[in-house]
Amino acid sequence: MTEAKRSKRVKPDPELVKLADALLANYRKPEDLIGENGLLKQLTKMLVERALETEMTEHLGHDKSGAVTNRTGNTRNGHSA
Repeated sequence: MTEAKRSKRVKPDPELVKLADALLANYRKPEDLIGENGLLKQLTKMLVERALETEMTEHLGHDKSGAVTNRTGNTRNGHSA
């Protein structure tokens, strides 16, 4: 490996390493991680939902349960897919 490639490596955040270790502590089989209800699917679902919720909050200008300060008609309807 060249020196340039080595310098581009990013060291993982120690807090994320601890979190990953804690999440993986009880998993023994591949299905536990990548199966239908595995850790990867659950984490992906949570991350995508949080990202979409944050995007919606930014777009609308208020939190999900926050008061509507803009009267543009662009508000949440209380339902999610």
